[in-house]
Amino acid sequence: MISFINYDYIAYIFIAAAVIIAFHIFYSIWRRMAVRTAMGDSNAAKRIVDGLYSRILIKEIIILLAVIVSALVLLGPGWGERVKETSNEGTDVLIALDVSRSMLAKDVDPSRLEKAKSALRVIAGSLDGDRIGLIIFAGDAFLQCPLTNDVGAFMMFLDSV
Repeated sequence: MISFINYDYIAYIFIAAAVIIAFHIFYSIWRRMAVRTAMGDSNAAKRIVDGLYSRILIKEIIILLAVIVSALVLLGPGWGERVKETSNEGTDVLIALDVSRSMLAKDVDPSRLEKAKSALRVIAGSLDGDRIGLIIFAGDAFLQCPLTNDVGAFMMFLDSV
């Protein structure tokens, strides 16, 4: 999304651009009249002046585009998203899950690990507005899923264990 830093000054910037453009137009008209007066009214002079007009027109268009682009630059356009801090009133739940070999024992159907994962799915599904995270350990511990409000992301991390 595009936004402008100097949005408060938009009127002043466009008024200044309009004044510059108007000044340039009046100057161009005055210059053409001065050239015609200096060259006289002969047909050769008119052809020379008309040949100059095409080059002058290109130059004027470039100058006008430069003024417009300068006005836009002065507005300070910016792209991207802004980071907005929000306050959470929920609870942060960080779960530690044992993934050692002992969790693969079949004394609980299908295994201790799968039973724990299914219990965590139920817990994650019941959280409303709370953040949930996952730490796995088997000797060493590491953060599998940081605290998040996105239950789907938590489930994805949980399924990858």
